[in-house]
Amino acid sequence: TPSAIQTCVAQNCAPVDVVVANVLSGYCTSDNAVNFVGSPGGGSFLLNGQASSGTFDPGTATPGTYTLQYEYSQGSCEYSSQLYEFVVTENPTPAITGDSFICPGTSSTLTATNGFNSYVWNNGSTEQSITVSPSEETNYTVSVTNAAGCIGTAAFTVSPAPQQTLNITTGTGNTFI
Repeated sequence: TPSAIQTCVAQNCAPVDVVVANVLSGYCTSDNAVNFVGSPGGGSFLLNGQASSGTFDPGTATPGTYTLQYEYSQGSCEYSSQLYEFVVTENPTPAITGDSFICPGTSSTLTATNGFNSYVWNNGSTEQSITVSPSEETNYTVSVTNAAGCIGTAAFTVSPAPQQTLNITTGTGNTFI
C-alpha cells in the first residue's frame, strides 16, 4: 500500500493515516468493477476530481489515465489521501490471416496481428505464426497480451477442400485420370 499523505486544514488536528486499498496501477477494459476501500471509513472519494461512489468499472470507462483521492473529516479536521493514479487500457483485438481452405496434403500459415508482447495458440505454440495442415475442419485460436497485460483472443477455421475424383472416358472406352 502506498504511503499516506496527510493534509490538515484546521489547527490542532491529530495525525490520521488516510489511505485507499484495492487500487492497482492499471486495469483492462475486460476487468470487473472494483470497490475501492478508504480508511478510516466514512470518507468520500474523488475520481478525476469529481465525487465518486468508490466503485470503478473499467468495462464502462474510457481508456486513459485516472486519478483517485479519498477525503476524510474528523470534527473540524480534514484529511486527504495521496493522489493515486491508474491507467485503463483497452483489451487488444487481434486478427488471424491465412488460408481457410487447403488442398489435401498442403498447409496454411496462420499469422496473428503483429505488435503484441505474447502469443498463445490453442495448439500450444507461442509464436506469432503457426503452420497447420488439418485433415478435417479445425478451429484455431490465439490469445495475445499487450504491454499492459490485457488479453484479447481471435479465432480462425481451416478446412481441407474435399478431394475430387475426375473420370474422363474416351470414345475408345479408355479412362484417363
